[in-house]
Amino acid sequence: MAAGQAVFKTGTNSYKADAILWSLTGGIGGIPTVQDLNPSGYEFSRGTGIFGTDVVGAGKLNGFNHALLWHGSASNYVDLNQFLPAGYSDAFAQGIDANGDIVGVAFTATGNQGVFGIPHASLWRLFPVPETSAAIPLRLLLTLGLGGVFLAHKRKALPAV
Repeated sequence: MAAGQAVFKTGTNSYKADAILWSLTGGIGGIPTVQDLNPSGYEFSRGTGIFGTDVVGAGKLNGFNHALLWHGSASNYVDLNQFLPAGYSDAFAQGIDANGDIVGVAFTATGNQGVFGIPHASLWRLFPVPETSAAIPLRLLLTLGLGGVFLAHKRKALPAV
């Protein structure tokens, strides 16, 4: 976590809230800023981990929980569920380290929204791949659980900041 930053959830209902990023620039007595990270179209979200300007957590979209990685704003995010192997429906990102490795949990699909299947400890690992600076490459080693180890890769272009 960067000095003077924290990630929370906020809302009137403890279940349906938005992920927010609190920042304090200039140290004690500095200027505080609050940024809502809830992506457009998501019912709600929550932030659970931060390193530098990267925030991880989850958001609810179309009845399923999606692990999310934000790069400083609500519009600059990656839905990590796109990298789940077939047979998984819900996921939560819970922490991120200096290398960009993301830990969390992914659940096997049950066919019923809101009903979780078997949980699997998960690791999303970012590997740098040469390409233009306008895109963030993602190569992910995912789901270290009873189902084995799955390797996936994909490039996801993000909007320019």
